[in-house]
Amino acid sequence: MVSMIWSVNLQLTGFRAFECMSMTMLMAAVVQNLFYRGDCKAVIQWTMLYVTVDIIFSMTRALSYTTNVMTLLQTSQMMATTFFYVALFQSPKRWWNYLIVIMSIFSMSTVAYIGMALGSVSTFFGHKKYKVAVILVSLILGTVIAMIGPYNFIKGTVFFDKQSISIHETTGRDKIMEVALEALEEKPGGYGFFSGEPYLLYSKNLGAINGHNSLFSAAISLGVPGILLMLIFFLTMMKTVFSRHISPEYRASLIGCFCVSFLQSMGNPGIGSRVFGGWMPTMFATVLICGFYVYGKYYDEISETNDEE
Repeated sequence: MVSMIWSVNLQLTGFRAFECMSMTMLMAAVVQNLFYRGDCKAVIQWTMLYVTVDIIFSMTRALSYTTNVMTLLQTSQMMATTFFYVALFQSPKRWWNYLIVIMSIFSMSTVAYIGMALGSVSTFFGHKKYKVAVILVSLILGTVIAMIGPYNFIKGTVFFDKQSISIHETTGRDKIMEVALEALEEKPGGYGFFSGEPYLLYSKNLGAINGHNSLFSAAISLGVPGILLMLIFFLTMMKTVFSRHISPEYRASLIGCFCVSFLQSMGNPGIGSRVFGGWMPTMFATVLICGFYVYGKYYDEISETNDEE
């Protein structure tokens, strides 16, 4: 909101900043209320309900123009994939867990697949049976990569729908990066939260709604200070999600969730810009992680003490 002072469109910056703050406060209120009325398990169950309802509505909207099964399975590329590890590690599993896992696997999102691969480190913080499975899969995967070669493996998986492995095969994100770098040179203080993104991107005939990357969005909107703020944010979230204050029972799920949400913010419209695309799942994942941290650090020990008394 402070960037309204130097924004190229004061009203738009103010509205989008208010929109982000309002949605964040709503999410914080929801998570706080869930912890107040229940426990950690209830919060996770509600999260699964929220994701499932979002998937159902996404598929319903898609049914208005297609009945192609593969297209329908790709309608939740950001929401389902962000909470893939929450659905995978939650026990006991229900039908919605399998729905979220299936939607994630068939999302056909390169960004999500990279995030899910990165999120596999979370298995080392979870149940032993998952650790054994990851070690076996890693050994098999390592053998396959060694046999066919790293380039062929990546080309046939992550970049399976691209002509080659290149930044130029990122559906215009390389051009957006050029705009962000030019913006830093021309105006190190930025063009104003969100307003600068359509202002510059449309002038370059790119047609993108925003930077499709939290750091690009920050560079265009708030310049160098914006990039520093985003880096501090992600580093702080990384420290939070690995904290001992988060219950070991849920730490693996939330670590996986963070990894995917981080990649979503690096390759899709996520945190750092307006409410759109990956912003909702990424911000909810952020608030959820902070909720578990605050509960474990300040309230869980108090409730245990009261129970003992």
